[in-house]
Amino acid sequence: MEIIIISSIVGLITLIAGVIAGNMLKIKSLNKKAEEIISEADKKAEIIKKDKMLQAKEKFLQLKSKHESFINDKNNKISVSENRIKQKESSLKQRKEELQKQIAGFDKEKKETQ
Repeated sequence: MEIIIISSIVGLITLIAGVIAGNMLKIKSLNKKAEEIISEADKKAEIIKKDKMLQAKEKFLQLKSKHESFINDKNNKISVSENRIKQKESSLKQRKEELQKQIAGFDKEKKETQ
């Protein structure tokens, strides 16, 4: 009878040790799986981060190019306006000189006729 009790106790201890060992292995396996999932998530996050950074840089370059184009267009319009004003000034100056010559000619005629 003692052998049966001892065998039962040994069997029970072995069963408990097996359950504990099995649970430890299961926990270890789950921890490893969790680490793999986290590692994969970190890799995906890094790829997404790099992609978003690249998209942001591309958007910045597009906006910069658009802005530079806008500024160049404005500068060209200003240049055209400045050139037009210079031509008008030159034309008015020339017209003024012609009118002064005519006035001088009229004054000369007037003096001659008097």
